[in-house]
Amino acid sequence: MAHRYIEHVRTLEEAVRFLSRAELVAIDTEFHRERSYFAKLALVQIAADDEVFLIDPLRVDLAPL
Repeated sequence: MAHRYIEHVRTLEEAVRFLSRAELVAIDTEFHRERSYFAKLALVQIAADDEVFLIDPLRVDLAPL
């Protein structure tokens, strides 16, 4: 299973094109909530076929999703 770390909009757009063709997509999120009651999205993991995309929401705009 290949892993791709995404921290640029261009590569996120490529991932979205790939995912749009997938029959089944799995999504997992991780949040950071240290010293706060308000959790902050820290990682988005999306898998389809034999690809796993690790998306850093602190470095890339998630609008293409």
